[in-house]
Amino acid sequence: MKRLFSSRYSLGIYSGCLTVVVLIVAISGFAEVHRAKTFDEITVHHINIVEPDGTLRLVLTNSGSAPGLYIKNKEYPHPDRKSAGLLFFDDEGTEDGGLVYGLSKDRSGRAVGNNVHLNFDQYMQDQIFTVDAGRDGRQTYSELTMQDRGDYSILDAINAGSSISAS
Repeated sequence: MKRLFSSRYSLGIYSGCLTVVVLIVAISGFAEVHRAKTFDEITVHHINIVEPDGTLRLVLTNSGSAPGLYIKNKEYPHPDRKSAGLLFFDDEGTEDGGLVYGLSKDRSGRAVGNNVHLNFDQYMQDQIFTVDAGRDGRQTYSELTMQDRGDYSILDAINAGSSISAS
């Protein structure tokens, strides 16, 4: 019985048990737990919804964080985009429509116009169906537009525009 509780034997058992406990705690601390998060309210400037491979599918953004034009998951400059909204993307990460809302103000900060714009794009092209409504000064408007686009990629149009601008 004396040997069972000898200091060396007890120290060995103690250190062995402690090592096992530390290993279990360390390993379980790195285990990935997949639990859905629930929030009552969140405040953000920009939300990207992506596929598991990173392909962009939906963007919800404020006007200051509005993205450029996305074609096949690559972003191109879009200096005219200044409105908050919701943008849709196809399976390839190419923008194919959206819903945006904007407000224009004069130098004093008074609202002088507003617009809401819903559009759907042709594959690898620009808008083919749009719904627009708003006010420009005292003039109000509402429009439903259907357009036919050529059988060429929007990348061809972007590259041609860049070539012309560079000349």
